[in-house]
Amino acid sequence: LNTGGKNIQIDGQFLSRVFSIQTGTGPGLNQQVILNGLRISNGVTSSSSVKTGAGIDIVIGSDVKLINVTVDECIAEKHGGGISNAGTLKISGGSIEGNTAATGLGGGIFNFKTLTITNGTIIKDNTAVLGGGVAVNTGVGVVTTITSANIYGNSADETGGGIFAASDFTISKSSIHDNESQ
Repeated sequence: LNTGGKNIQIDGQFLSRVFSIQTGTGPGLNQQVILNGLRISNGVTSSSSVKTGAGIDIVIGSDVKLINVTVDECIAEKHGGGISNAGTLKISGGSIEGNTAATGLGGGIFNFKTLTITNGTIIKDNTAVLGGGVAVNTGVGVVTTITSANIYGNSADETGGGIFAASDFTISKSSIHDNESQ
């Protein structure tokens, strides 16, 4: 989905999750989803079965690329206030800001598979119990690479105001500052 430079906002109005993306494998399913130039706002997950990824939930096996996308003001009951990723996610530019994981990990982003963040992406003003900005889960095949990102103003009730990592990750050429945790 390319907005052609227009400012298009998709607003969940705090009624539901905004996007759930599943590409999977099989005939016609192994496609990459590319979102370019969108603003995804005001998603919420609070039902007994849907608790992660209030802005975007990326399902196991999916391949997603976000280019200059803003995900803001989303609230997940558990993990991934802005984005929960169980597939392959590449973020280039844009911002993840003002999101909340109320009782879990990753106010901005919760990653438990493959995550690449590049090109000046801003992750700011997100909150969670662990990993206010970004939380990296433990597990086989969890890969997180952050290059040229700005991570600031995030907070965690317990640990990892900016980043909480339970698996190895790589970070370079990035600015991480003014994040808080208890």
